Amino acid sequence: MGKNILKMLWMLLLLHALTALGLIGYGLATGRFTPDRMEQYLATWQGEKLVPPPEEEVEEEAEEDPQAAAARIAQAEIEQEILTRELLRQIQLLRDLSTTVSLAQQGLTEERSELAEVQRVFDEQVQAMREESRDAGFQAALDNYSRMNPRLAKDDFMQMTNEEAVRYLRAMRADVSTAILERFRTPEEQSRRVAMLQLLERGEDFGALPDVASNN
Repeated sequence: MGKNILKMLWMLLLLHALTALGLIGYGLATGRFTPDRMEQYLATWQGEKLVPPPEEEVEEEAEEDPQAAAARIAQAEIEQEILTRELLRQIQLLRDLSTTVSLAQQGLTEERSELAEVQRVFDEQVQAMREESRDAGFQAALDNYSRMNPRLAKDDFMQMTNEEAVRYLRAMRADVSTAILERFRTPEEQSRRVAMLQLLERGEDFGALPDVASNN
């Protein structure tokens, strides 16, 4: 939602910028904006106080009627005043929109930071739940293997990796683990038994194995 609002603000900023450029182009084309006036408008955009430009001297043509000349000058001044006010209004709108866009960008950055923190906390909670579930599953399977017929437990251990089987054997009572290991009798089973005994002797920790609970 924040991104959509920011896009709308950028579009409004662009629209008012194009409007201001159009007014400037019209003023330059019609001769209503002199370099002095453009310098004053630029100062207004930069936040400086607008100083009224000096009155322009209008050279009257000799053959023009004084009343007609006065009316023409008055009309030109009115048009110039209207154009100037509109341009100043557009400049102020551009400044306000620019400030709003900056604030929106700052808010979006803060929102992203907050979302990242929420995601981090959520990930930690999910990981903690997984570990808790894995530990609970391991304990339930351990209780089951400890009560199971040693031959059946051996058959299940043959389907595991050596590391998974050793984790159970290490957590069992010595008499229970010994009874299960004695059931490894075929050449293949004897080979697996030797490998598991070597792991037991090394005393490596396999408590973080991811598949222990899911396999049982």
